[in-house]
Amino acid sequence: MRPTWKVLHQKVAASVRTPGALARFETLRKRLPGFEPFETPEHLFQFLTGPSPDLDAKDELLRRLVELVQRQEEQELAGAVLWLGLRPGLDSIYWRRLRHFLPGESDLCSCIAEAFVSLVRGIALDKNSRIAAALVRGTERGVIDGYRLTVVGPARDRHSDELGKCADEARAKPSLDEELAALLLWLRPLVGDDDAVLVVAVLVMGESQREAALRIGISHDAARKRYRRALGTLRRAIAKRPSHFDVARARLSLAGSLTCSTHAARASGPEPTPGCEAVAAE
Repeated sequence: MRPTWKVLHQKVAASVRTPGALARFETLRKRLPGFEPFETPEHLFQFLTGPSPDLDAKDELLRRLVELVQRQEEQELAGAVLWLGLRPGLDSIYWRRLRHFLPGESDLCSCIAEAFVSLVRGIALDKNSRIAAALVRGTERGVIDGYRLTVVGPARDRHSDELGKCADEARAKPSLDEELAALLLWLRPLVGDDDAVLVVAVLVMGESQREAALRIGISHDAARKRYRRALGTLRRAIAKRPSHFDVARARLSLAGSLTCSTHAARASGPEPTPGCEAVAAE
């Protein structure tokens, strides 16, 4: 991740680890149904971003956190846990919209945060069956609207048609956020948070390793080494458990993404993506 986005996540995470936040969470834990198993806010948001298939339990926890914010009861703590619990979806928004905001990455970070906070305060819980999906999709729509107001402006430049198309796609394909978030969730336990973002940037988003390095805020050489290491880790995981690759194929057709990325790199020539064939092999 680029420095500004990464720092924002770090600050939010730090805010729920303070003694005051831990004490307030302990009070909530004792009186809110479903919070008892989680000793700290970190345990809660790790469950929300983890691989547990119990979507109903996660949704109920998210719903209770939103209710706290809307009642203005421990809203800072609840809002921070919501943000961290939906991080994979927010990450996917960041990567999809970053090219519209460069070089003003901080504007995108602010836009995502403002859209998210506004949505949490106003979302109608009784009209949304899946809170996680509604928050992520709604936040992205807020970012799109913010882009139109702050970047495109009344005159609308050459990007406006493309942005309108993106907005239509966001509405027509509401499952994209969930699929990308699921892919990141699958990758993170295998290769780590930052390397998962690097792999997705190159294999799914179509970035070159050099472009991904610039966006994440590391050197090209470091990105190349980490990317190769991550692919090696994935290759070994798939060799041990072929079902790993079935999960990836089901989410955003990773097999096709690997093949397309490899062919594109070979056709353009400047930067090969070593290890794609090995990762794709079962």
